[in-house]
Amino acid sequence: MIALANHCLYVLINNLQGGRFHWAFYIPELIPTLTYVPPLSLGSHPQYHHLTGMRKGDIYHVTNYLGTQPWTRELGVLLPKSSFDSDATLVLAVKIADFSSEGGLGRHSWNRRRFIQVLEKIPIHDDTSANGDTTEPFTGASWSMEAVRRLSSWEVMGGEGPVLECPDPQAWLDEIQEWAKEATAQCTGVMGEVVIKESTECRVWKSNGEGKKPAIQMSPQS
Repeated sequence: MIALANHCLYVLINNLQGGRFHWAFYIPELIPTLTYVPPLSLGSHPQYHHLTGMRKGDIYHVTNYLGTQPWTRELGVLLPKSSFDSDATLVLAVKIADFSSEGGLGRHSWNRRRFIQVLEKIPIHDDTSANGDTTEPFTGASWSMEAVRRLSSWEVMGGEGPVLECPDPQAWLDEIQEWAKEATAQCTGVMGEVVIKESTECRVWKSNGEGKKPAIQMSPQS
């Protein structure tokens, strides 16, 4: 069973073989469940135990269905726990930000709304990277890196500040790509066998309490 933390943003990496990987942002949702315990003896009362476990989560990614269709966004696609645990191609889950002390990352939270608004505006190209670079092909990795760049940009996110803190999105991408290669070599294809890491290049952005912009600023791109 794969255990991921609530109010956290993850990147999931699937091994597509041939050195190719599928990238997706993932927000797990831990749902309290009530377990009924029958009375131990006649006249006694039943007991209820609250258990908390990941039952589902939402996927945010782009896909071209292995090259069979044009690139498209899929934002907020429900992924049941059963699907998560039974995916033999999933090799890596990287926590990139913990929002538990920053207002959470629930479906109706302000952080989630800002996150989605940024993803909706990232262009999708068939022949250029997500930032418009004509020398690089568009991939799920380039789209994910552009998302992190924008979510970390004061100019893009406006006066309320960035959502993430990632001074070097390219280093963030390189870190995950290296882990993906290691995880592919480590995993044997057994369902639910996933390497879990925590990014050293990205974290939740926290205000310095003085209304000042962070030292590192990134210019927005259309």
